[in-house]
Amino acid sequence: MGETKRIKWNIELVKEKCKEIGIKFLDEQYTTNRHKYNFKCKCGEIFSRQWGVLIRNKCYYCIKCLGISQYTTESVKKNMQY
Repeated sequence: MGETKRIKWNIELVKEKCKEIGIKFLDEQYTTNRHKYNFKCKCGEIFSRQWGVLIRNKCYYCIKCLGISQYTTESVKKNMQY
């Protein structure tokens, strides 16, 4: 049957994959794919994300570059005013 090869990530592989994607891994060490790490996006924005989420969901960039709006209390209030 089709076996999926799991990658045993380490800091060297993470940095290599980040370079391939076009982002930069900013932390000094890698421990697990469930830990949140800091990255520098292709646009220069710094963002944090779990390594597993970044790889599995292909969420390689900051929310601005991904086109995801981040609501603030002020923006919600402004949009709710009639």
